[in-house]
Amino acid sequence: MGKCWYCKSRIKVSYLIYELLIGLFTIFFFINLDITWINILLYLICILIIIQILLDYKFLLLSTNISTLIIILGLALALIGNEITITDSFLGICLGYSSLWLLNFIFKSIKSKDGIGDGDFIFLASLCSVLGYKLIGPIVLGGSIISLLIYITGFKEGTLLPFGTGMGLATLFLILFL
Repeated sequence: MGKCWYCKSRIKVSYLIYELLIGLFTIFFFINLDITWINILLYLICILIIIQILLDYKFLLLSTNISTLIIILGLALALIGNEITITDSFLGICLGYSSLWLLNFIFKSIKSKDGIGDGDFIFLASLCSVLGYKLIGPIVLGGSIISLLIYITGFKEGTLLPFGTGMGLATLFLILFL
């Protein structure tokens, strides 16, 4: 592959794949949805979710800054959109965060170790700021199924599941096909 103009290090093939995936997603998104301010905002949110998916899949890390930006954009979408109310969005933030936190608290009380990463709490809160509190169940269930499929098929080696990747993919599916 090519080399970086500045540092002369080799550019990984995975970056080309990421760029192609985002390009294909952009084409698919705007072919299926009209170009409106609401859809442009939704597109930006989807791109941030894709970034989180890739970070979690590759490094098992979720950016708090990106999740916070998704929360802000999700609240803005609720203010200017008409499908999710600001109350639904705010309740989604509160219930999304607290549901995974509580589940982890119970697990930690029993096993004396974390069962869910802290980044997953705020990432679910951010996803629920976009879709509202009523879709917490489908996001978590879809995320669980997708994460288990990633683990079972061996795409991601190790003992930890990329749960944020699963939740992000489930959310993209809900945004695009609901």
